[in-house]
Amino acid sequence: MRTFVLTREEPRDGQLRRVVPTYELLSLRAAQLTNPVFTDLTVIVTGWGAIDPGEPQIGRPLDGDLNLAYAEGRLLDQRLRLRVGRQMLIGGSARNMQFDGLAGELTIWHGLGLSVHGGMPVTPRFATDLGDLMGGTRLFWRMSSQSEIGVSFLHVVDEDITSRQEVGADARWAPLSTLSVGGQIFFSVLDQRLAEGDVGVQWQPRQDLQVAADYRHTAPDLFIPASSIFSVFSDEERDEVGGDVSYRPVPRIRLGGDYHFRLLEVGGGHDTGIRARVALGRAYDTSLGVEARYLHDPSNGYVHARVTASHRLTAALAMTLEAAAYRFNDPINNQDMSFTGVATASYDFAPRWQVLVSGVTGVTPFLARRFEIMARLSYGFSWDSSEAQGAEAATEPEQVEAAETEEEQAEAAETEEDGSAGSEEETAEAGSESGDGAEGDSADETETGAEEPAGDGSEGSEAGEDATDETEPEPDGASEGQP
Repeated sequence: MRTFVLTREEPRDGQLRRVVPTYELLSLRAAQLTNPVFTDLTVIVTGWGAIDPGEPQIGRPLDGDLNLAYAEGRLLDQRLRLRVGRQMLIGGSARNMQFDGLAGELTIWHGLGLSVHGGMPVTPRFATDLGDLMGGTRLFWRMSSQSEIGVSFLHVVDEDITSRQEVGADARWAPLSTLSVGGQIFFSVLDQRLAEGDVGVQWQPRQDLQVAADYRHTAPDLFIPASSIFSVFSDEERDEVGGDVSYRPVPRIRLGGDYHFRLLEVGGGHDTGIRARVALGRAYDTSLGVEARYLHDPSNGYVHARVTASHRLTAALAMTLEAAAYRFNDPINNQDMSFTGVATASYDFAPRWQVLVSGVTGVTPFLARRFEIMARLSYGFSWDSSEAQGAEAATEPEQVEAAETEEEQAEAAETEEDGSAGSEEETAEAGSESGDGAEGDSADETETGAEEPAGDGSEGSEAGEDATDETEPEPDGASEGQP
C-alpha cells in the first residue's frame, strides 16, 4: 500500500494549471485459500485510486482503475491451471496483452502442454482501442525452467471486424550454464508479412563479464489494430542489430557499453552508449555513476550526458542526486538543449513504513521551466491465509509461492519507470522519429505490459534505484490522469 502526493504546474490549453493529485496504490495477494474444489487457490488484486482538488485533466476530482484482479487455482492433480479475471497474458503471439477473461493451461505429458485464453482486451487510457474480443492458444514443450519452445495463435475482433490475427513461434535454450539463446517470430495473417522477430545470445564466460548480441525486426504499424486509422501513420518496418558488454573488474566498479545499428525506411542510424558506476565506503553506502549516449537518426538525434550520486546516511535514511543534459542535432521548438535535475530522499521511520520526497527541476524544449515535488508514504504487509485457517492441521505445510509473473511485471512497471532522464530520452527519440511515424516505439511499449499506466517521469530516478530499492521513485502518470 503506497500513497503519493504530487504538486506541479501542468501546461494545458495554452495556460499553466496547478494540479495537486494524491494517489493510493494497493496490492493484495492471498495464497493457499482453503476451498473444496481448487488446490493452491490464489487471489491477486492491484489497483490505484486518485483525488485531485486542483484542476484535474480529466475534469473530475476522483479517478482510479484496476491493473490486475484475478483468481487462480489448480485441478487434476495440479496439471490444469485456471485463471479468471483481469490478467496479463505473457508469451506467444499475445505479447503481454492485458485482458478480462479466462485462461487455462494443461500439462498433457511431462513438459508438453497447451494453453487457451479468451476474453475482452483492456485498453489503456488515452491509447488506441485494442478490440472487443480476443482468443488464442499456445502449444509448448517445457524441457526445463530455462529451455522451452512453443507455437501460438491470436485472433482479435473489433466491431465485428478482424483487427489482428497472428501466428508465432518462440524458443529459449540454455545449452550451458554460461550461455543462453532465445528468439521469437510473429507473422501477421491479415497483412501477410512479418510483424516482429528477434533473436538474442547472452554469454557469461566469467562471473565479472557478460556479453550479449541481438537482432530485432519490427513492423510498428502492425502493433496497432487494422481497424484503427492511426495504423497508416506509423512506420512499416525497422531493424536493429547490436550488442552490449558489462564488466565488473572489482566488486566496487561496474563498466558497460552498447551499440545498435538502426535501419529505418528513411535511412540508417546509430545508437551507442557507455556507462560506469563506482561504490564507495566500507559498507558500499555511496554510489557515483556517469553515463553518455549518442543517437544519430535520419530525422534527428542527440548527445546525452548524465551524472548520478547516492548516499545512505543511516540504515533508515538515503539520498540521491541526478543531473542530465541533452543536445539535439536539430532544434526542437527552437531549442537545442535540455537540462533536468532530480533530488530524492527516503526515510524508513518505522517497521514496514517509508516516506519519500522527490523534487524535479529543469528546462526542456517543451517546458520553459519545470518544478515538481512529490511525496510518497508506503506501508508493506503480508498475510498467509493458510496460517490463519489452521496450518497445524497439515502434516507438511507448503511454503507460499513467489508472486506471479504478472504481479511482478505490474510492480516492476510501477517502480522501474525511468525518471526525468528517462522521459527526456523518450521525448528526444519521439521528436527525432516524428518524421517516421509517432508509433515507432510501439513495440517497446507493448513489451512493458499494457496494463501499466505510463508515468511522465516527474519523480523517477535511476539514482534512487541504485541507492536502494526502497528509495525508487514511483511513476505518477499525472500527465495522463493516472499513476
